[in-house]
Amino acid sequence: WSMLNVPAARTPAAILFMSIRVCMAMAFHIFQTIWTASLKSRFDFGPADHGKFMSFIGLTYALSQGFVAKYLLQAFGANTPKDRVRVVLACCAALGLGRYVAFETIVLLS
Repeated sequence: WSMLNVPAARTPAAILFMSIRVCMAMAFHIFQTIWTASLKSRFDFGPADHGKFMSFIGLTYALSQGFVAKYLLQAFGANTPKDRVRVVLACCAALGLGRYVAFETIVLLS
């Protein structure tokens, strides 16, 4: 616990980011354990479907981090650290909402 003895780790911003990290990690691991079974029961996903889906997710993450992130920061005018924190919080909220929507989806195409 010596890392918490650093004064910067006790600032409100650090506590916020550590709290977000813990909550996002818990959400990811809970989501990960039920996701495969959920896809199988709702959409009858087989191994090939699951592989294609995960490939699409990986490509989406790579493109978002490699190309889209820079343009989003510019679009939201995230030039100061405070603005960047707001963008990070908005992204975390969007990820959380997206996971809820993904889990509640019943029909892939209509």
